[in-house]
Amino acid sequence: MYTPSDVKDFVVELFSETDTVNLFYHSLAHTLAVADLVKTIVIAESQSIEICELMEISALLHDVGYLYTYHAHEEKGMELAQKWMPSWGFSTTEIEFVCSMIEATKLSQLPNNELQAIISDVDLAYGVTSSFFERGPLLRREWVLCLNKLYSDLEWENLQLNFLQNVKFSSAYGQAHFQAVVENNLKKQQIRVNALEKE
Repeated sequence: MYTPSDVKDFVVELFSETDTVNLFYHSLAHTLAVADLVKTIVIAESQSIEICELMEISALLHDVGYLYTYHAHEEKGMELAQKWMPSWGFSTTEIEFVCSMIEATKLSQLPNNELQAIISDVDLAYGVTSSFFERGPLLRREWVLCLNKLYSDLEWENLQLNFLQNVKFSSAYGQAHFQAVVENNLKKQQIRVNALEKE
């Protein structure tokens, strides 16, 4: 059976072999950061070794769909997990678990349990917490190139403000470690919007 390390090697190679020039935000760095933090959290919460490994694998696979399609990438990721994981030695139950975790990273999806809440919160936190002001411009560039979405500076900053206003973390870890950072970013973002509106 593949270990998380084997899956990580597979995903790193997949990203290296695919044209990811436009994925400024949903990059390999994003995937690896999400996987590392998910692993850290579930270990700290004393989950079983099996659950810890499946959670790490879920995080490693959660955005592979972007390498094939920008729209409905979670569905593509689940499809790919179902295609690859049997040959890696995983059972139907384990594959269903991983697919449920990938699905939980949809922004529109409400987590059904604490594990889904953890992977959802970590994926979200990557863009809205400590590196919000560095990673926001990366997403803006990605949307221009992948979705042809163009925004004026004020439109973009208002979009970011609105997004922060609606961020809610579902896991106990997310509420304890991420929420205060988002609230601080929200105050800074409001200042940025106010400054642009005065120009």
